[in-house]
Amino acid sequence: MMSIEENKKLVATFWEHFSKKDYDAAEAMMHDDFTYWIAGDPEKLTCAGLRTKADVMPLIRAIGANVPKGIRVTPTKLTAEENRVAVEAESYGETAAGKVYRNQYHFLMEFLDGKVLSVREYLDTMHVKEVFFD
Repeated sequence: MMSIEENKKLVATFWEHFSKKDYDAAEAMMHDDFTYWIAGDPEKLTCAGLRTKADVMPLIRAIGANVPKGIRVTPTKLTAEENRVAVEAESYGETAAGKVYRNQYHFLMEFLDGKVLSVREYLDTMHVKEVFFD
């Protein structure tokens, strides 16, 4: 098992890759059994719900394609125990259409064998819908 401090470093590195649109490096940090869950009703917000590693990467790349400079995710507070890190974070990005995406999050990230096993994302889903899906 990785230490709490090592898991916190993985959090920072993972979101740094994501923020730089280095999705291959972020994907390489994901465990083979990786899952990503986003709060919300999938019938009302297409990105909500549970996805596997294979399912989430096309979604991440599609959203990234609409944000030329990427979405900067900045962790602001980390609380860790065992193989879990609770992450409070903020984001900022500008879409190709000129919309500003700025959200606040709570991520619960779990780790296994030095890789990210799962991410649970809580955020303002209406803001996501307004910026990316309306």
